[in-house]
Amino acid sequence: MSMKPDRQPEEMAEGGLYHIRACAAIRRPGDEILIVRESYHGRERSVFPGGAPEYGETLKEAVVREVREETGYEILPTEVAYVKEYRIQRWAEATLEICFYAELVSATPGGARHGEYIRSIDWRRIADPELQREMPQVAVFASSRKGQYYEQARSSAGG
Repeated sequence: MSMKPDRQPEEMAEGGLYHIRACAAIRRPGDEILIVRESYHGRERSVFPGGAPEYGETLKEAVVREVREETGYEILPTEVAYVKEYRIQRWAEATLEICFYAELVSATPGGARHGEYIRSIDWRRIADPELQREMPQVAVFASSRKGQYYEQARSSAGG
């Protein structure tokens, strides 16, 4: 007997289930963080790169695939940065977002397949007040050194 649902996550949300979104907080030297600007039905928002897991994927597998598809970057997700529940117009029910700190494995983007919703992909200053207003979770990174794993790992590996 197959356990695979016969409806997509968007449809299942109407039945009272959560839409799951896995994302990555990817930080680079200079206190910048990778942000995706997306648009849906004429409304724009800034988000960390990520998306919904496909059937059978773990959250970490999903975020690696989604970041690669959206940005072309290869990442290694580490620990959970935050869990957030919210509602947006796209889904009838609540979205549960699980965001991972992620190491940037490939610093050169390549092969990204920007979806129909993605408007831009940018490295933004963590201290940018406009970004912190739109994405309050970014403020956590302003006072934390977390998410700089790849910089520390590369510098300590070389000497």
